[in-house]
Amino acid sequence: VEKNTFLCVRNSGSVNRRSKSCGDRTTVDKVDDVSAKIRDDTDELPTPISKGDCSQSAKETGRHVARQRGGGGRRRPRQCVHADENSCFLKFSPGAASADEILNGAETQADFDVPTLISVLELAAKHAVSIPEPHLSSRVGRLLKRCVHQVPLYHPRSVARVLWALGRLEVTGAEVTLLIDSLASDIRVMRQFSTQDLSGSFWGLARLVQAGCPSDGALVVARALCAECSRRVGSLTAHCMSNALWAAARIEIRGCLGADFGTLCAEELLNRRELRFFSPQGLSNIVWALAKLCGFSNDADAAKSACVIILQEACHRLEDFQSQELSMLAWGSAKLQGRVPKSCAGVGEIQERLVDLSIEARRRLQECSPQALSNIAWALATVDALKHECASIFIVEAAAHASASLDAFSPQAVSNICWAVSRLSRGVVLFTRTGTAHSVLQSFMSAAARDTVRRMLSFSWQDLSGVVVALAYGRCRCPDALHFASVLVSRVTQQCSNLSTQVMLNVALSASRMGVSVQSMSPLVAAIRSHNPRMNQTDLRQWAQLQKKCDLN
Repeated sequence: VEKNTFLCVRNSGSVNRRSKSCGDRTTVDKVDDVSAKIRDDTDELPTPISKGDCSQSAKETGRHVARQRGGGGRRRPRQCVHADENSCFLKFSPGAASADEILNGAETQADFDVPTLISVLELAAKHAVSIPEPHLSSRVGRLLKRCVHQVPLYHPRSVARVLWALGRLEVTGAEVTLLIDSLASDIRVMRQFSTQDLSGSFWGLARLVQAGCPSDGALVVARALCAECSRRVGSLTAHCMSNALWAAARIEIRGCLGADFGTLCAEELLNRRELRFFSPQGLSNIVWALAKLCGFSNDADAAKSACVIILQEACHRLEDFQSQELSMLAWGSAKLQGRVPKSCAGVGEIQERLVDLSIEARRRLQECSPQALSNIAWALATVDALKHECASIFIVEAAAHASASLDAFSPQAVSNICWAVSRLSRGVVLFTRTGTAHSVLQSFMSAAARDTVRRMLSFSWQDLSGVVVALAYGRCRCPDALHFASVLVSRVTQQCSNLSTQVMLNVALSASRMGVSVQSMSPLVAAIRSHNPRMNQTDLRQWAQLQKKCDLN
């Protein structure tokens, strides 16, 4: 459900653009006052410091050096461990307004050092567009090669700034791997990071891993960053917390470390209750990350409670959320709550808030991506919100919208929306702007069956099983559905040695309910019988139902 969530491009007009991951900052097509832009953007990047004073900026350090040089002596100042973005920018890229122009200026410099490299990387990252550009990655890789061995010798915060910029540009290669492995060899330096350093470098590392950076040290660094963020969770700003949570979930930090970090952040949110400081993107990323980190934990009460208050805050400003962010809220909330009775604490509140969310999503149905539609539909069905008319109408209109463009839906999205439609299709008598609900839903399931047959080789067994179970549960008896079930039974029979007993039972039982002949089912039933010693209680119950259905007792 969550696949590709953070690579979607977010457009807010023709000038400002940012991607779905929290760490990205707004980029501009043209910056009239570069120095003002850089100094004002401190919420995203760590502020450079001098070695002696943690609150002193690189700009102030520059003035201090100037005063030393202006005195009677010509004493040479100690080498500054940070780059001054403004002076380096004006040195070789006056008036540059794009990442390519900045790199053009940098590539002509003979005296290319680490401070210059840091400035170039940061400025190029700020001016890069949201969609990754492979040619920028290769150009930055060549620049990095010129002095990558010297980067770890500089102040640790310089390394954090480099990691953020490399992640923003999604640079991969041997030089990036070398830098990450160098940081992994001495993780103690992270204790010197500010909270912005921690979240910025964590976010950048997650982007690098997502881009396919083949570094064994990446997980070592990620776990160290996660542990340090956990130790200082009370000091994380809203922006830093959402960045760090997103990174931990994207890198998939498993076990107690990831779950404990998610729980600590959730408890901090419950203590602060000042969610107005979080952006819509930050709120949606937090819910998504908590679901990924704590969704399988036995103790997810704090995460569930945090999810409730986040949804309450979000519902006050749903119009500010992008459609993809709405889907992230819905998916994360449903993933955390799961299929639990309505009597459980917080479930009724989650249902009501997701119904409100579906109203906003329905208003912007044409803006929703296929994944967003399927995520919201899946979430509404999972928390059993389809008894609410507004939620049901969303499912019907989403199905009508999807029927005409199923090619654009991933196999997982087709499976998820089929499941939501099947939950609604029994006995529904709604009338919507797309026609009677029953006819719309049956039309969608017929289209889904045809599409799945045509693209069957691109569907996983889990998705194929999900589609056939949904069609059977929704009592779809159309010719397209029956043809799909027959083809699937034949294919499962041929591949039974590679499949789990659960998949075979799901397919066989669903196909028998849809009307596939006993003769066609016999080879598959025989294959399932050979798996009998490996069946658990659920499998045995389904096996008994299948035998009764096929009259094999």
